[in-house]
Amino acid sequence: MYAPSSEYSVFANCEGTLDVSRRTDLNHAVSEICGRTYGRTPVVNNEMVNKRVLSGQIIKARNIVLDWILQHAEDSTLPCMEGYGPEVSIFKSAYRQAGLDISSTAADPGMNEVLELIGRFMRDSEGRRQNFQPIYQALTAAPYGMRKGIIPLYIAYTMRQYQDSIVLYFKGKEIELSASTLSSLNDSPESYELLIERGTADKDRYLERLQALFSKYVDLRSPSSNRVYSVVKSMQNWIRSLPEYTKKFKRYFENGEIREIDSAAWTIRSELIKFEINSRELLFDTWRGKLSANGDLEECYEAVRRTKELLDAHLRTCRKELVKKLTGLFAPGYQGSLTRSLKDWYHNLPDSAKTHLFDASANALLATAAAIDSYDDDSLLDQLVAIFASIAVEDWNDAMADTFLRNAAGAVQRIGECTEPRQAAGQEGRLLISTGEAPIEKTFAAGAITPLGKTALNNLRSVFEDYSDTLSPDEQLAIIAQLISEILR
Repeated sequence: MYAPSSEYSVFANCEGTLDVSRRTDLNHAVSEICGRTYGRTPVVNNEMVNKRVLSGQIIKARNIVLDWILQHAEDSTLPCMEGYGPEVSIFKSAYRQAGLDISSTAADPGMNEVLELIGRFMRDSEGRRQNFQPIYQALTAAPYGMRKGIIPLYIAYTMRQYQDSIVLYFKGKEIELSASTLSSLNDSPESYELLIERGTADKDRYLERLQALFSKYVDLRSPSSNRVYSVVKSMQNWIRSLPEYTKKFKRYFENGEIREIDSAAWTIRSELIKFEINSRELLFDTWRGKLSANGDLEECYEAVRRTKELLDAHLRTCRKELVKKLTGLFAPGYQGSLTRSLKDWYHNLPDSAKTHLFDASANALLATAAAIDSYDDDSLLDQLVAIFASIAVEDWNDAMADTFLRNAAGAVQRIGECTEPRQAAGQEGRLLISTGEAPIEKTFAAGAITPLGKTALNNLRSVFEDYSDTLSPDEQLAIIAQLISEILR
């Protein structure tokens, strides 16, 4: 009489009568009702534990898993349990299949909502006791409809972040946090209360702000189920992405002044550069002691934010200050561009200086100034760095910055001292050479040759004497002319 195919049976839901004539139609109708009512139920494919009442053997296996979760609270990921027992199956179905063993976010939206609901319950327990009955009611009711057997697994997963701050009560008496205690919650959640020591909400806010500040540097290739570890890992990825100079500098130029890096920035940078770090100890112990006089997490965050701002801008600020200093070197008091100052400096040089043969860096400076054809200060700075430092700015250190400015100033001074020809004193030499290209004319100081120079001259003579039978005079002159041309350039 009650079969779907019976002419006496009628099926209805809250919206009215249903068209059900076969068992398949009935199954579809029931599935639709369940889908609408319990659309956020976490998927846990394990019928041993995903039910309301568990056998003694499965409760024991679940307790082993709960112990495992609490033991590995500080780990970056939850290592998989070994063996073939029911506890391994429970671990895999509850955590591994959802991705919670390697990340704090699951692939299942319903699972994420459940974890957020439990996390909110934890945060609301800071400073005041909260009874477990409301959270159990919320988790077992629509739209989650969780069965009690799996609830302790996710309470433990969320609790491990607060393990050091948790106080549990059973009928008003304080009890120890353990697997058996979490397992007993299912029997009478109204008898248990949770208290989180004050300061946990501040820690959560601290972590959230750090997570947002370094969100660009999250390592998606190796996610972590431990939030603290994940935050520190992102910070380490950031520090390692910075230029070498930024990782080492102790002082920097700002508005023409030399400033020392402050102690907070020094502490943050030096700690993050370390290969191995105890994440929780760093954020909540080391930095609280070194970045804030009274251990305030807000002050710690501000110190980290300022340091990130300083280090992110370091190379950009350094280049900007170098441009200012070089501009002042070529045109004291001038506030315009570096290219304009260098063009004007070169234009105002006497011909005797422009045609004089200096050392390699001074010659390269003159050639660069003569060839300026744009107003790109960044490009010009790179050319001057190549001349006076030979190493890109991002690979400098503080000593290299000083050397660069000193070398540039020395070249400008040497060129500036060459203002009058010295032929009258017999100290000026003049050379005109043409090797098929545009002729080059240079003056040079024709003073006495030093003992080292005489050694080089004798070596050259020896080389040509060795090849005297195989090199014609024309070829010997061509070789010398080529060598001179390279020196002149």
